[in-house]
Amino acid sequence: MLDIAIVGGGVAGLTTAIACQEAGRNAHIFESAPAFETIGASLSIWPNALACLGDWGLANEIASLGHPINSVAWRRASGEAYYELGLEEIYSKLGYSGICIRRADLHARLVSAVRENTCHTGHRLAQVTKHDAAVELVFENGERVKARHVIAADGIWSTLRASVVNDGPPKYAGYGAWLGLSPAPAPSFANDEAAEYFGPNGRMGILETGNDTRYWYVIANRDIPIDRAGKAKLSDVLVHLQDWPDYLKDIASQSRDEGVIYVSFYERSLASKWGDDQITLVGDAIHPFAPNLGQGACQAIEDGHAIGRALMENVSLNDFSVWIKNDRSKRVEYINSRSTRIGQLIQKNAILSTLTRNMMGWEPARQNLAHEFRRQFTLPDGVR
Repeated sequence: MLDIAIVGGGVAGLTTAIACQEAGRNAHIFESAPAFETIGASLSIWPNALACLGDWGLANEIASLGHPINSVAWRRASGEAYYELGLEEIYSKLGYSGICIRRADLHARLVSAVRENTCHTGHRLAQVTKHDAAVELVFENGERVKARHVIAADGIWSTLRASVVNDGPPKYAGYGAWLGLSPAPAPSFANDEAAEYFGPNGRMGILETGNDTRYWYVIANRDIPIDRAGKAKLSDVLVHLQDWPDYLKDIASQSRDEGVIYVSFYERSLASKWGDDQITLVGDAIHPFAPNLGQGACQAIEDGHAIGRALMENVSLNDFSVWIKNDRSKRVEYINSRSTRIGQLIQKNAILSTLTRNMMGWEPARQNLAHEFRRQFTLPDGVR
């Protein structure tokens, strides 16, 4: 029987496995996909998450795989700024900076950090049964596994969440995004800036992501979701951007068609509990965020770090979910409320979106935004 079984091999599952290793515990990952393949282009890793990775000796190498983010900006499609903020002063007080990294590069490095023969692909969960002293997992390939405790890292559509908190499926947020990577030169862009441009029918983000590659995304409202996530046509993006300035369209147009994906965004309320005495929820299984702060992967990494601290403090596996909730819920509720609110202000209501953008240039609003960044980037408890 396993000590800890982790269902899901994404960022949350992998970092939890690394944290367990660091605490001297035996943990195995069970991933539904037949191989470790990631969907998505790039993501941001902010100081709060890099600090956690630093505890496991991974921060410097992972930072080197991406590109630094030294400033953030919200701009009109013309390039004129609503709001700009340099981040060096904030970083200097934390000891870590922020980066944009290709999801595939991050995932591959995390996989390589997990102990050999503890990652099992092709294991799609079919059934979970709780016994007095163990949880039995039955997979579609016929394999059965028993574990003293299960970490549910199986994403926003978590199967295990239903066995703990049966609160129904996620709700479509009303918008989605095309994501892509472009090798196009971008001489008119500050290459260390994370910027969002507001155009006639949505917003476009552009970030340098290393190796002379730009990560771009286009977020737009859509009445009905297309798919949860899947491959898309570049031509669809370019049609959507037809009324945008050429210098922004050119970034997307240089992408390879096969590398463009579309993601429909979903929301769900935070669960009333983080698990029970046999199952603990982490990552998107417990707190999926709207993609408005770039903190989704960061909070998954913080969850893994918290699991490691619980083990280091010899918290009983039966008390895991209560300990994690007490440790993480206030932080997660704050991030979730801010991300959801931004979506409501900027994405869901055209009038509120205009008012919000115009207020970004107002000094009290600027100071508040700077304060929000400092709070979001705060290093988690227990970082060494």
